Amino acid sequence: MGLVILSTLLLYNVYRELGFEDKLRGALRGGEREALKVIFAVYLSGFMEYVSGYGVRVAVSASSGPTSSAARSGVLTATLVGHSWAVLFAALGVPTAALSGLTGRSQPLLFKLTGLAMALPLLAIVLGVSRTLGVKPRASVLVPALALPIASASSSPLLGLFASIASLTLSLAVASRGEVVAVVSGLSPYIAVALVLLALEFLGFSNLLYEANVEEIAFTLLLPLIGALGDLRDGQPHSLEHNTRSPGRLLRGSYPPRFLPFLALQNVEGV
Repeated sequence: MGLVILSTLLLYNVYRELGFEDKLRGALRGGEREALKVIFAVYLSGFMEYVSGYGVRVAVSASSGPTSSAARSGVLTATLVGHSWAVLFAALGVPTAALSGLTGRSQPLLFKLTGLAMALPLLAIVLGVSRTLGVKPRASVLVPALALPIASASSSPLLGLFASIASLTLSLAVASRGEVVAVVSGLSPYIAVALVLLALEFLGFSNLLYEANVEEIAFTLLLPLIGALGDLRDGQPHSLEHNTRSPGRLLRGSYPPRFLPFLALQNVEGV
């Protein structure tokens, strides 16, 4: 539940920082009804996704869309976009798991192939968005970041998890340089708690002291680091147009700087 709340806060603040809220407010005041039809169709499909599950929002929102005098292509596009952003991140592996049962292939193999297939589109998206925003990504930051899905897909589940976290942490360290050292020293109590829980997990005490898995504990190590890096960067000049807004700022939103570590630790129940 804690990760669902975090992902919701992240999505909301990303939309706000990108100016979507202001554009929607301006559209409501300016009477751009045709544009609003597409916007509300997207959010309707997302709402149907959450309340009814897979398939229903296509049968309902897509079929009822043409009755609102909207173009069929627009209705189809809005439904597809709504389906893509509204699916919970925890369910991203469901199609691969279902495909394994249909084809008889092993799930680890299909997950690896899926992860490797997603790496190239991810690279294209990063380069395309960077070019649009006028940002020239440094190779020292881009390479470790792109190594994340490849490392995760080409390793065992547990090794892939830590390889992904290591590559993401390396990207943060290269991008932030000396800031990471200051952040880690300030977060040492939280990191110590997470390391102790990881050690207990490997020793077989996972069901004795708490209810958590390795993934939740590992993300407990990472989320405070991202949030604290956002605190350090808040005092620096930044421009939304050049995408220099820190990910920690987007994740934290308007919450106090010291709130994120405690929120991350909520994923480790019973501590």
